[in-house]
Amino acid sequence: KTSFYDAIEFLFTGQVRRYEELVDSAANKKKYNQDGSPLLNKDYNGDALSIKAELEIGEETIFLMRKEKSSVLRSPQTLSAIKLPLYRLESLEDNNPKFVENEEEYLKRFLGNDYVQNFEYLNYIEQQENLYLLKQPDKGRATAIAHLFKTTEFQNKIQLITVAKKKINKLN
Repeated sequence: KTSFYDAIEFLFTGQVRRYEELVDSAANKKKYNQDGSPLLNKDYNGDALSIKAELEIGEETIFLMRKEKSSVLRSPQTLSAIKLPLYRLESLEDNNPKFVENEEEYLKRFLGNDYVQNFEYLNYIEQQENLYLLKQPDKGRATAIAHLFKTTEFQNKIQLITVAKKKINKLN
């Protein structure tokens, strides 16, 4: 199931956050610098990595593809700097993909404004990242929870109210 969710995240965002966290950990930096990208098996000799999907959304069917050359994926840059381009297809067999200029707006049209956050929430629950979250220091855990449940805006408002309350109390 992890690979399935990785593939969906890869399709919707062009990246796999779990791999970024793996590569960024100190223990793995050396390994991936030697072996290349975790997106490709070190013995993979194909010219590109791609994922294609057929999505039925309401009455509409869309075909999407992300694709990048293996040489780009194996480059020494950080994995988070690599984002595979999104293409639309007429069918899964289409050999003439059309590059999507503004992929975020394009995907929002079909998947809704919060598609990335919704996926992250679903992935969090399905992948049991809550165990990872529980092992984080308090500040990191609070930040992750705020991001996951979109409470940052409310926290900022509470902080402003607290500051105003202190100022009013000083005036009294």
